[in-house]
Amino acid sequence: MKHCVISKISLLFVLLLSVSWSVSAQESESGSDGRYCYSELHELELGVGYPMFGKILAKNTTGSFNLFAPLFNLFLAEDIVPELSVGDIDLSPVVRFEYGYNINKWFNVGAGVYYSYLNKDVLYRGSGALAWNESAHLMNVLLNLRAYWLNRKYVRLYSGIGIGATMLYGNLGNTSPETVGENDLLSSFALEFRLIGLQVGNDKLYGKLEIGSTGTGIINAGIGYRF
Repeated sequence: MKHCVISKISLLFVLLLSVSWSVSAQESESGSDGRYCYSELHELELGVGYPMFGKILAKNTTGSFNLFAPLFNLFLAEDIVPELSVGDIDLSPVVRFEYGYNINKWFNVGAGVYYSYLNKDVLYRGSGALAWNESAHLMNVLLNLRAYWLNRKYVRLYSGIGIGATMLYGNLGNTSPETVGENDLLSSFALEFRLIGLQVGNDKLYGKLEIGSTGTGIINAGIGYRF
Protein backbone atom coordinates (compact mmCIF):
# COMPACT_ATOMS: atom_id res chain seq x y z
CA MET A 1 0.00 0.00 0.00
CA LYS A 2 2.74 2.46 0.96
CA HIS A 3 4.73 1.57 -2.16
CA CYS A 4 1.59 2.34 -4.19
CA VAL A 5 1.31 5.76 -2.53
CA ILE A 6 4.97 6.52 -3.30
CA SER A 7 4.45 5.46 -6.93
CA LYS A 8 1.43 7.75 -7.30
CA ILE A 9 3.25 10.71 -5.75
CA SER A 10 6.27 10.08 -7.98
CA LEU A 11 4.04 9.93 -11.06
CA LEU A 12 2.33 13.17 -10.04
CA PHE A 13 5.74 14.80 -9.59
CA VAL A 14 6.84 13.75 -13.07
CA LEU A 15 3.57 14.98 -14.61
CA LEU A 16 3.81 18.37 -12.90
CA LEU A 17 7.45 18.65 -13.91
CA SER A 18 6.48 17.97 -17.52
CA VAL A 19 3.75 20.59 -17.34
CA SER A 20 6.20 23.14 -15.91
CA TRP A 21 8.61 22.66 -18.82
CA SER A 22 5.69 22.88 -21.26
CA VAL A 23 4.54 26.19 -19.75
CA SER A 24 8.12 27.50 -19.86
CA ALA A 25 8.46 26.55 -23.53
CA GLN A 26 5.15 28.18 -24.45
CA GLU A 27 6.15 31.41 -22.71
CA SER A 28 9.42 31.48 -24.64
CA GLU A 29 7.66 30.88 -27.95
CA SER A 30 5.19 33.68 -27.23
CA GLY A 31 8.06 36.15 -26.85
CA SER A 32 7.74 36.51 -23.08
CA ASP A 33 10.15 34.77 -20.76
CA GLY A 34 7.47 34.73 -18.03
CA ARG A 35 10.00 35.49 -15.30
CA TYR A 36 8.79 36.93 -12.03
CA CYS A 37 10.83 38.56 -9.29
CA TYR A 38 10.16 36.93 -5.90
CA SER A 39 12.85 38.96 -4.14
CA GLU A 40 12.17 40.05 -0.55
CA LEU A 41 9.07 37.87 -0.22
CA HIS A 42 8.43 35.63 2.79
CA GLU A 43 7.13 32.07 2.37
CA LEU A 44 5.26 29.84 4.83
CA GLU A 45 4.80 26.17 3.91
CA LEU A 46 2.89 23.30 5.48
CA GLY A 47 3.25 19.77 4.17
CA VAL A 48 3.58 16.04 4.78
CA GLY A 49 6.27 13.58 3.71
CA TYR A 50 6.92 9.85 3.51
CA PRO A 51 8.83 8.93 6.72
CA MET A 52 11.71 6.89 5.32
CA PHE A 53 13.94 7.50 8.36
CA GLY A 54 11.11 6.44 10.70
CA LYS A 55 10.58 3.34 8.57
CA ILE A 56 14.24 2.41 8.95
CA LEU A 57 14.08 2.96 12.71
CA ALA A 58 10.92 0.89 13.00
CA LYS A 59 12.52 -2.07 11.22
CA ASN A 60 15.67 -1.94 13.32
CA THR A 61 16.19 -4.68 15.96
CA THR A 62 19.95 -4.41 16.38
CA GLY A 63 19.78 -3.83 20.11
CA SER A 64 22.52 -1.20 19.81
CA PHE A 65 20.36 1.74 18.95
CA ASN A 66 21.65 5.15 18.02
CA LEU A 67 20.53 7.61 15.39
CA PHE A 68 22.87 6.12 12.79
CA ALA A 69 22.62 2.39 13.57
CA PRO A 70 19.40 1.92 11.55
CA LEU A 71 21.14 3.22 8.44
CA PHE A 72 23.95 0.71 8.79
CA ASN A 73 21.38 -1.98 9.57
CA LEU A 74 20.04 -1.66 6.03
CA PHE A 75 23.24 -3.28 4.76
CA LEU A 76 23.51 -6.04 7.36
CA ALA A 77 22.42 -9.57 6.49
CA GLU A 78 21.43 -10.42 10.07
CA ASP A 79 20.30 -8.53 13.16
CA ILE A 80 22.51 -8.48 16.22
CA VAL A 81 19.55 -9.90 18.18
CA PRO A 82 18.37 -12.68 15.81
CA GLU A 83 15.73 -14.04 18.22
CA LEU A 84 13.69 -10.85 17.87
CA SER A 85 11.56 -9.54 15.03
CA VAL A 86 9.34 -6.51 14.45
CA GLY A 87 5.55 -6.90 14.52
CA ASP A 88 2.89 -4.27 13.90
CA ILE A 89 4.19 -0.79 13.10
CA ASP A 90 2.26 2.46 13.51
CA LEU A 91 4.15 5.20 11.68
CA SER A 92 2.90 8.71 11.05
CA PRO A 93 3.88 10.81 8.01
CA VAL A 94 6.42 13.56 8.53
CA VAL A 95 4.56 16.80 9.30
CA ARG A 96 6.58 19.71 7.90
CA PHE A 97 6.44 23.42 8.74
CA GLU A 98 8.87 25.71 6.93
CA TYR A 99 9.59 29.42 6.70
CA GLY A 100 11.77 31.01 4.03
CA TYR A 101 12.82 34.44 2.87
CA ASN A 102 13.75 35.18 -0.75
CA ILE A 103 16.89 37.31 -0.46
CA ASN A 104 16.80 37.60 -4.25
CA LYS A 105 15.14 35.72 -7.10
CA TRP A 106 17.70 32.90 -6.94
CA PHE A 107 18.21 32.18 -3.23
CA ASN A 108 15.91 31.53 -0.26
CA VAL A 109 17.08 31.16 3.35
CA GLY A 110 14.92 29.94 6.21
CA ALA A 111 14.23 27.25 8.77
CA GLY A 112 11.98 24.24 9.26
CA VAL A 113 10.56 21.89 11.89
CA TYR A 114 9.74 18.29 10.91
CA TYR A 115 7.92 15.80 13.16
CA SER A 116 6.85 12.16 12.98
CA TYR A 117 5.90 9.40 15.42
CA LEU A 118 6.41 5.65 15.43
CA ASN A 119 5.13 2.80 17.58
CA LYS A 120 6.05 -0.85 17.08
CA ASP A 121 5.70 -4.27 18.65
CA VAL A 122 8.83 -6.37 19.19
CA LEU A 123 8.16 -10.10 18.90
CA TYR A 124 9.97 -13.30 19.78
CA ARG A 125 10.88 -14.72 16.39
CA GLY A 126 10.17 -18.35 17.20
CA SER A 127 6.74 -18.09 18.82
CA GLY A 128 5.60 -14.74 17.46
CA ALA A 129 4.58 -13.73 20.98
CA LEU A 130 4.77 -10.09 22.01
CA ALA A 131 8.03 -9.31 23.80
CA TRP A 132 7.48 -5.58 24.43
CA ASN A 133 6.42 -2.34 22.79
CA GLU A 134 8.63 0.56 21.66
CA SER A 135 7.76 4.08 20.56
CA ALA A 136 9.53 7.31 19.65
CA HIS A 137 8.93 10.93 18.69
CA LEU A 138 11.22 12.10 15.88
CA MET A 139 11.99 15.75 15.19
CA ASN A 140 14.35 17.61 12.89
CA VAL A 141 15.10 21.32 13.30
CA LEU A 142 16.97 22.71 10.31
CA LEU A 143 18.33 25.87 8.74
CA ASN A 144 17.52 25.69 5.03
CA LEU A 145 19.03 27.12 1.87
CA ARG A 146 17.32 26.84 -1.51
CA ALA A 147 18.75 27.71 -4.92
CA TYR A 148 16.10 28.30 -7.59
CA TRP A 149 17.20 27.32 -11.07
CA LEU A 150 13.89 28.02 -12.83
CA ASN A 151 11.96 31.20 -12.07
CA ARG A 152 8.62 31.69 -13.80
CA LYS A 153 5.52 33.49 -12.62
CA TYR A 154 3.61 30.25 -12.04
CA VAL A 155 6.38 27.66 -11.83
CA ARG A 156 9.63 27.50 -9.84
CA LEU A 157 12.17 24.67 -9.58
CA TYR A 158 14.82 24.47 -6.88
CA SER A 159 17.39 22.34 -5.08
CA GLY A 160 18.65 22.87 -1.55
CA ILE A 161 20.24 21.76 1.67
CA GLY A 162 19.26 21.73 5.34
CA ILE A 163 21.64 21.71 8.32
CA GLY A 164 20.64 21.32 11.96
CA ALA A 165 19.76 18.69 14.54
CA THR A 166 17.85 15.40 14.69
CA MET A 167 16.17 14.65 18.02
CA LEU A 168 14.53 11.45 19.19
CA TYR A 169 12.56 10.93 22.38
CA GLY A 170 11.64 7.30 22.97
CA ASN A 171 12.64 3.84 24.18
CA LEU A 172 14.04 2.15 21.06
CA GLY A 173 16.87 -0.37 20.91
CA ASN A 174 16.08 -2.78 23.75
CA THR A 175 17.50 -6.31 23.86
CA SER A 176 15.26 -7.89 26.53
CA PRO A 177 12.16 -7.03 28.61
CA GLU A 178 14.46 -6.13 31.48
CA THR A 179 16.10 -3.34 29.46
CA VAL A 180 12.80 -1.65 28.54
CA GLY A 181 12.82 1.47 30.66
CA GLU A 182 12.15 5.16 30.62
CA ASN A 183 12.27 7.20 27.43
CA ASP A 184 15.62 8.71 26.48
CA LEU A 185 16.32 11.91 24.58
CA LEU A 186 18.94 11.47 21.87
CA SER A 187 20.24 14.05 19.43
CA SER A 188 22.58 14.15 16.47
CA PHE A 189 23.80 16.44 13.69
CA ALA A 190 21.47 16.44 10.68
CA LEU A 191 22.30 17.08 7.03
CA GLU A 192 19.37 16.92 4.62
CA PHE A 193 19.32 17.38 0.84
CA ARG A 194 16.46 18.67 -1.31
CA LEU A 195 17.33 17.04 -4.62
CA ILE A 196 14.57 18.74 -6.59
CA GLY A 197 11.54 20.78 -5.59
CA LEU A 198 8.63 22.09 -7.65
CA GLN A 199 6.35 25.01 -6.80
CA VAL A 200 3.24 25.66 -8.91
CA GLY A 201 0.89 28.58 -8.23
CA ASN A 202 0.62 32.36 -8.27
CA ASP A 203 2.54 35.02 -6.36
CA LYS A 204 0.50 34.29 -3.18
CA LEU A 205 -0.69 30.66 -3.00
CA TYR A 206 1.11 27.65 -4.42
CA GLY A 207 1.43 23.89 -4.15
CA LYS A 208 4.73 22.05 -3.93
CA LEU A 209 6.25 18.63 -4.45
CA GLU A 210 9.76 17.74 -3.36
CA ILE A 211 12.16 14.82 -3.49
CA GLY A 212 14.44 15.04 -0.47
CA SER A 213 16.30 12.79 1.94
CA THR A 214 15.31 10.45 4.74
CA GLY A 215 14.81 12.64 7.79
CA THR A 216 12.30 15.16 6.47
CA GLY A 217 10.36 12.99 4.03
CA ILE A 218 11.98 11.40 1.01
CA ILE A 219 8.91 12.38 -1.06
CA ASN A 220 6.70 15.17 0.23
CA ALA A 221 3.93 17.53 -0.79
CA GLY A 222 2.38 20.65 0.68
CA ILE A 223 0.98 24.13 0.22
CA GLY A 224 2.61 27.54 0.63
CA TYR A 225 1.74 31.21 1.08
CA ARG A 226 3.87 34.21 0.08
CA PHE A 227 3.63 37.65 1.61
